[in-house]
Order: sequence, then C-alpha cells, then structure tokens
Amino acid sequence: MKKLKIMQVIQFFSPEMGGSVGNVFGLSKTLAKMGHEVTICTTDFAFDEGYAKELKGVEVKKFASKFGKYRYTPEMKDWLEQETKNYDVLHLNNYWGYQNMISSAAATRAGVPYVVSPHGSIPIIMNGFIKKYLFDIIFGARILRNASRVIGVSDLERRQIASKGVPDSKIVTISNAVILPPEDIKDGQEFRKRYGIPEDKTILLYLGRVHKRKGVDILIKAFSKLLKDNYNAILIITGPDDGFTKGAEALIKELGIEKDVLVTGPLYGRDKYLAYYAADIYVLNSSYEIFGNTILEACSCGTPVVINDKGGIAGVVKDNCGEVARYDDEDLAQKIKLLLDSPQKRAAYGEKGYKMVRDNFTWDKIAKLYESVYIEVTCSKRPF
Repeated sequence: MKKLKIMQVIQFFSPEMGGSVGNVFGLSKTLAKMGHEVTICTTDFAFDEGYAKELKGVEVKKFASKFGKYRYTPEMKDWLEQETKNYDVLHLNNYWGYQNMISSAAATRAGVPYVVSPHGSIPIIMNGFIKKYLFDIIFGARILRNASRVIGVSDLERRQIASKGVPDSKIVTISNAVILPPEDIKDGQEFRKRYGIPEDKTILLYLGRVHKRKGVDILIKAFSKLLKDNYNAILIITGPDDGFTKGAEALIKELGIEKDVLVTGPLYGRDKYLAYYAADIYVLNSSYEIFGNTILEACSCGTPVVINDKGGIAGVVKDNCGEVARYDDEDLAQKIKLLLDSPQKRAAYGEKGYKMVRDNFTWDKIAKLYESVYIEVTCSKRPF
C-alpha cells in the first residue's frame, strides 16, 4: 500500500469549535497509525495546544492569524507556496475561509490534487450572509471546480454539494466517525457523584455548542412539559457557549425550573464520555445538523437518543437507536416520554446503537475510505 504525505487544512484547531475539528483529529490520528505522513495546517485562532499534543505522529503547523474571526494568515500563504509541492494530496476542511482560498490555489499551481470536506458549511444559514455570498461567487465556485473530490457526510450534504454545480462523479459520501470511549469507564456513577445527582433521577443530556441553532430553547421547553407531568428527571446542558448560554439560562429561570436543570459548561475527553455514560437519554434537537457526531458518541456509550427530523442521520436513528421527533417542543416531549416510560426500549436502543457504532462508525473503518479517495486522486496528479 502506497504511503502518502497528506496535508489537512482547517481554519482553527480546538474541540470547542465543533465537529469538523474532531473529524480532522480522529482522521489524522488514524491515518498516522496506518503509516501515512500527516500534517495539519491551521491558525492560532482559538488554538488548543494540549489538544494538538494529543496527536502522536502528526505534525500540527500553527500560523499567526490577523483580524480576529477573518483569520488572515499571510505566513501560511508563503509556506503553502513553498511546501505544497512536497505533498501527495491536500484535504481542505470546511467551505468558507481564507485558508481554503490560499491552499486550493497553491495546490492547483503545484499540480497537487486536493479534496474538500464542507462539514455542513455550504448553505448560507449562519451569520455573515453578505460576506459568505461574495465568497461563494468569487472564490467558492473555483475551489469546488478545481477539487478532485468533494466529500459529503450524508445524503443531505451530497445534495447540497450537487446544488453548487459539482458533478456527481466528483462527489463522494463518507460518514463521520467517532473515537470510542475510554475502556475504564463502565457506568455513569462517577458523573452522578461529581454533580450530586441522585440515583432515582433520570438524566436527559444535551452535549454540544450552546447556540440558538442547536434548538436548546425548544429542548428546555419540552423538558418543562415533562416536569409538569411529574417525571423525576434532570436536564444537563453541557458545552461551550456559542452565544446562547445566557438566553438558555434566562429561559430556565422564566420557566421556574432552575433546580431541575444543570448547565455545566464544556466537557472534553474522558469527562465528556462520563456524561454520556451517566445519561439515560441523549437529545439533539438542532434546527440544522448535517450529521451529528454527538449522536454517534452517545450511541458508543450505549445511550439511546432522541433527534429531530432535521438531522442528517435521522434515518439511521429511527427505529434503530432512538426516536425521531418533529422540530417542536410538544412532539419532542412526546418522543422523550416514549423512552422515559419504557426502560426496556431504552435498553434495546442502547444495545443497537452500541453495536451500530462499533460495526460501522469507528475511525479504523472510516479512515480507510478516505485513504481510498486519496489514493484514487493521486493517481492522476490533476483534478478530475
């Protein structure tokens, strides 16, 4: 098997920045274990030094950025112009951004193939509409046109990529994967003891960035309905603030359920998996989710899930590892009730989800699919 020199390009490198960073971390770690030479090219924006040091055998090159969230990195541009020719393939992560502009241009000039993983960022649904629209028409079309492959993580993302005029022959669907939990975690007792949660309390967990788009407000309203129906439960909201923590806390206070909701802030690494193991049900109610890595993480711990029908893997969840609700608090509450009322159903979903992740969604399996794409595009040394 040919050993490749692979460059991963991403605008930031910290777990608090979301799932795309976790994907780069897991994929790079596994590719290095497979014998490939991997470099992550990133910026100092929200850079997590400790997180980078966890990657044994992977070089993480950090470049100084200017102008805050715009992440202008002239030194990275110079380095790419000199070094890109020494790589077999570049993998550009996320769609918007200066780093994709300069790395795609450098790769094209050097005759080095590159692939793009948008990670759900193609639709213009977040802040900065005008800037993203201009980027799309000035730079984005060229980035996608010159890519050897564009990789979507679900059928939904595949359709989004095709809507940009990318031919079907250049689109590849490869699902996300997750790092399995530490083997020394057997149950959720450590987490319960840490936060003083009684044994008879059922734990509902949300874990992710606390952003309005994640539907945390609807989850809080649904949970309030459960309390009115006398369910003995606690809602735990875990994750970094992305503009809505204060809003969530205000809503919790308005509904008078402060004693029944715990907002922990972000948890990473082993602490994150302790929360999954402690949870009786994991809930992800995002208004837009191209995949939902946290669903797989919860399933890897044997925790049943509730997701809404806007999730990219709702079809995987339904009747397999959890329940699928509509995007409203009433139906979300009803789907959660189905699991609260049936420990047997929770156990069955947990067991199915556990097996599903280990059989299909580990990096040992998914990295081989990326490897095949890299090998395929390097055979031609030019965009398809």
